[in-house]
Amino acid sequence: MNGNARAPLPAPVRQPAPARWYHGLSFRLFGFTLAAILFVEGLIFIPSASGFRTAWLNERLQAARIAVLALADNVWLLAGSPTELENMADYFMRLLESAGWTSPTEEMELATTGSDS
Repeated sequence: MNGNARAPLPAPVRQPAPARWYHGLSFRLFGFTLAAILFVEGLIFIPSASGFRTAWLNERLQAARIAVLALADNVWLLAGSPTELENMADYFMRLLESAGWTSPTEEMELATTGSDS
């Protein structure tokens, strides 16, 4: 060979990129576990939130019944007889039903048994 010619350089050895912590199996398992826990929490939270809503509606309904009973004492004095008071209560119930009102308890019963109307 010619003295001026140089020998070809070997191809540079490529160093592997340093491993990132979020590319490992442990991170994927941690992410999967976290996602599964959040999913199960959602499955638990949704029914309990609707249960709280139903309890709140029932408490409001009970407060309304107490208010009607407090008012009924005054109406009792005006009505004069139990039959007149029952007639007034029936009238108010028909008025509420004609406006489309149903109690939360009736709604739950309809939802569980299905409407047979």
